[in-house]
Amino acid sequence: MRCEADRNYTLFVLTNNKTVLVSRPLKEYESLLSPFGFFRSHNSHLVNLSFVDRLEKRDGGLLVMKDGSEVYVSSRKYSELLNVLNNF
Repeated sequence: MRCEADRNYTLFVLTNNKTVLVSRPLKEYESLLSPFGFFRSHNSHLVNLSFVDRLEKRDGGLLVMKDGSEVYVSSRKYSELLNVLNNF
C-alpha cells in the first residue's frame, strides 16, 4: 500500500496491515515501483495510488489512504500529485 523511509531502511505497509522492514533506502524502490502506480509524495513516503482514498489540503497536503492512515505531501510535489491523480 505504501512505503516509508527510515534512514537507510524502508518500511513497507501491506494491505493486511502487516509491515516489512528492509535494509535498503526508499530511493531504490521509487524507480522500481513507479511503473506500477506508486508516487513519491514526500521525501519519506512512496504511496500506491490505487490505495489513496482522498487528498486533503490541510497541513500543506495530506493523502488519506483507504486504511485510514495519513501520508504527508510535500509542497513541491502537491501540484504534480494533483495532475497524476486526475489522470489516474
